[in-house]
Amino acid sequence: MKALPLVAVLFVLVMALSGCTAADLQAMALQPPEPMEEPQASHTSETFFVTFIDIELPEQDVFVESEADPAQLMRVTVGQADDPAIRGKMLYAAAEAIEHDPMELGAAPYGPFPKGDPLGFTLEEWWAATGQGAYTLHGDQATLSVDFENLVPNGVYTAWCGHIGLEPTFVMLDVPCGPMDGSENVFQADAEGNAHFELTMHALRASTDDYFADLAFAWHRDGQTYGLHPGDFGEKTHVHLLVRDPVPAPMAREPIQADIEFVTHIDFGMPEQDIFIESGDGASQVIRPLEEAEDVAILEQMIYAAAEATEHNPLELGPNPRGPFAKGEPIGVTLGEWLAATGKGTYTLEGHHATVDVQLENLVPNGVYTAWCGIITVNEVFTAGDLPCGAIDGSQSSFQADEDGNASYQVTMPALPASNETTFSDIAFAYHSDGQTCGHLPCEFGKNSHVQLFILEPPPAPQDLPME
Repeated sequence: MKALPLVAVLFVLVMALSGCTAADLQAMALQPPEPMEEPQASHTSETFFVTFIDIELPEQDVFVESEADPAQLMRVTVGQADDPAIRGKMLYAAAEAIEHDPMELGAAPYGPFPKGDPLGFTLEEWWAATGQGAYTLHGDQATLSVDFENLVPNGVYTAWCGHIGLEPTFVMLDVPCGPMDGSENVFQADAEGNAHFELTMHALRASTDDYFADLAFAWHRDGQTYGLHPGDFGEKTHVHLLVRDPVPAPMAREPIQADIEFVTHIDFGMPEQDIFIESGDGASQVIRPLEEAEDVAILEQMIYAAAEATEHNPLELGPNPRGPFAKGEPIGVTLGEWLAATGKGTYTLEGHHATVDVQLENLVPNGVYTAWCGIITVNEVFTAGDLPCGAIDGSQSSFQADEDGNASYQVTMPALPASNETTFSDIAFAYHSDGQTCGHLPCEFGKNSHVQLFILEPPPAPQDLPME
């Protein structure tokens, strides 16, 4: 979730190169498709936020001393929740980040964990926190309004709109509510632990039997927030409250089908991000091509991976955005062959779901690919997150081209959120040069994961209110 392969960024760079101002970019960069029909009503549901224990899961990010070894910490389990002695214990942070394991799938889901700093309050006080409010749908947008009591006094909190895959593998992915840069998900409790949080954002996806759209609020004991990332769970970031019941989602009551087309980075006037050509400074280094694609001789050159993961930088914001980088393995095709790839298909909305159906040509022969449904924010900063299309564990995102480089990809999934002036939903296809995929992660961009094609225009989003 750290890279920027998405088409919105591509358009922004084209505008930037033409001399547009920052204000122009924000106004022009992400023009959403014409609304299908202006909704005339809204749908409000009462929303309650509770602790992990309230929904019969072990506390994840606060800990008590181990009875066997006070230098170690343990998670509090559901079976301990009614023990007054446990409820009166002081809480601690861990000395290092601790991975969430609410389904108790790991070898030691409760601990022990290395002991960190005391938090200054008891488990009873932590569990006293409550949140109640409203989640209101209006078209493809939603407004979340919540009042809190008994939070950590003066505590800094952030709001997270998570993606939880339940089947076939349990996976949790956290993204900020609102813009992906986290610029609108922060709030602070007062001296009594009370707070109000309100945000209008794109509506969350629909929850299903194997997918849950989560809302959660995390306390940051160091008073620091981390933009796109929640921080180190258990050590500095502590999820306090989460939504008790799934929130409603907009739907398409009548099927809506849109044509979608996929292009390369260079098609959009930007440097390729994940494939490289040899640098003129020596065969041990490679660079990202752009203008070089106009040279017939360079189009016939073989392309390479980088020796190490390479941050996407389509806006060319830092020094040496095109390299040089240390040369990695040959990919086995020329630059011209890479740029010949095409993809066309349809994106069909029906109910809460969407079906992506794409035919691809001129891919890497026999290449292993994955499909990514990303979200990008274009605000004062540019931030993107990549989620597998289909199941969150990535089990429905992979496919393989045939010996001629042809492939088809189809998946039915919760519909992507709406695009607007600052937030953009995207679909991209990445080639895996080592033939390996990485589940819910895209692997290492530039080294073994190479975005080849992405969508030209944002797909439509459901806007009808859910049926009662």
